[in-house]
Amino acid sequence: MQHSGKKVQAMAAAAGASFAVLLAAGPAEAYCRYLSTTPAAWDAVSSGGCYPGSGDGGDYLLFWAGLCAGYSLQQDASRYVTLADATTLAAQAFAAWSAAECSQGGSPSIQAVNVGTAACSSVQYNQCEPNQNVIVFRDDGWPSDADHDPGNLALTTVQFNNGTDSPDDPQGGQILGADMEINESNFRLVADPSTFDAGSDGVDVYPLLPVLMHEAGHFLGLAHSADETALMYAYYHASSAAGLTQDDVEGICATAVPGGLRLTTNAGVVDAGTTCDPTPSNGFQSQCGDPTACPAPTGDDGGSAAREGDGPGPSAQDAGGCAVGASNVLPRSLGAGVAGLFGLVLALRRLARSRRTTAVFLACLALMTGAAAARGDREAGASTSVEVTFEELVHSATAVAVVTPIHRHSGREGRRIVTHVRAKVESLLAGLLPDEIGVRTLGGVAGRIGEIVEGQASFSANQPVLVFLRPSKDEPGQFVVVAQAQGQFSVVTGPDAKVRVVGGPNPGALVPAGAHRLEELSKLLAPGQAPRLARTLLAERTLDDVRSLVVSVWDRLHAR
Repeated sequence: MQHSGKKVQAMAAAAGASFAVLLAAGPAEAYCRYLSTTPAAWDAVSSGGCYPGSGDGGDYLLFWAGLCAGYSLQQDASRYVTLADATTLAAQAFAAWSAAECSQGGSPSIQAVNVGTAACSSVQYNQCEPNQNVIVFRDDGWPSDADHDPGNLALTTVQFNNGTDSPDDPQGGQILGADMEINESNFRLVADPSTFDAGSDGVDVYPLLPVLMHEAGHFLGLAHSADETALMYAYYHASSAAGLTQDDVEGICATAVPGGLRLTTNAGVVDAGTTCDPTPSNGFQSQCGDPTACPAPTGDDGGSAAREGDGPGPSAQDAGGCAVGASNVLPRSLGAGVAGLFGLVLALRRLARSRRTTAVFLACLALMTGAAAARGDREAGASTSVEVTFEELVHSATAVAVVTPIHRHSGREGRRIVTHVRAKVESLLAGLLPDEIGVRTLGGVAGRIGEIVEGQASFSANQPVLVFLRPSKDEPGQFVVVAQAQGQFSVVTGPDAKVRVVGGPNPGALVPAGAHRLEELSKLLAPGQAPRLARTLLAERTLDDVRSLVVSVWDRLHAR
């Protein structure tokens, strides 16, 4: 046994050295994996790659620990999509990922399995009771206060284990559950738009399958890609319906390595075992659990802005997701070398099992992921939303301002984790605000549980942002960001001492606004004027220019 252990260690060390050499060659892929600390404001496109991590040892790549993940369709489905069609389309969406052919051979070692319909329609994770990872259609109201932008087509929330202070915690980053919400209140997402008659609904119609496929990628642990051809690209494009690209495939194959391995950030290589068990965390139940069954976890207190660093991330963490992530990204040029290396990894895993030396084996193989971490991981974040226009932001806002965060606190409120940010108002462009305000966003970390919620606004330490704000409907005295990530823009002072708006956070997979939406917006404008996309209009303008733009339409839009 002692001799066998030394042999495993020697082989693993050799593999680690080979892995480090391979990582040094060639350009990196564009795909990204969720990282527990990725700011929602991180944009893989404008930033040139995935989030590199906070550097404090508390970053965890997200992963499903087992070979299978269970999900459930909410039993009521939708007035616009039957339960039978929803079941079929969800299965197709997940199957596209699990059936991918990996360049190193084999298929991703993860399957999403329908474990039965659920009566529960709530997004939640129960620490002490059985769960359900639900896909729910919102026909009769899209919650639009803190968490849900009315422009969302779909929203995925990913719950994960935030680990301990130990940097090699094997559970850090383990995905505990994930839920998808489909917005049938403001749009129609249907099986076949060509045969669907919107009638007098007066709403825009979109195909459901590509939206489900994109959200399934988040469900399985992928963040947005910087590859503009990929299904997981942060912006919707016409070819999204065509299915997975090579970049998508490489992403899911790195997230769920063929043969049942999970490449994690701090715990080395985790073995997913040999048995497919799709049972949700703590078991499956159709009914919603009691969120008060466990003692309330201690919230994450970001303290002063100097301690914040960008907080727990969930919006800043969706993922989910859509907002969130980072990745072990292997160069495209590795080819057969990686295939051979993974063959060695699998052989080592079998040897470790046969000698009952799994703990030693995993510790040795940590050298491999250590080499990856030294090279610098990449990442992003996200949701699926309709592009918001400048006129919509102004019309929905009660104030527009540049603010700087000074404190953050996350905690559980009912079934969800919520983050509250206290911010100083640096410059008021329109409306009325006190000198300090509280802003509420969905997601964060409470105890050891984190939630990533796609497309959320996020606030980083000492980094001023331009925000379009309105009062919270549920919490008097608090504000929310209009359209969440789409209503927030980074602000910098250039060498010329001029303050500029340089772009916004990653708002998720953006879908062009439909004809009906644009027609309704045009009614708010002067004759001959057309709605303008906020991200295109405001980026790279000076703050004075943005102020002039806001003032020029403020009175007219608020008179309606």
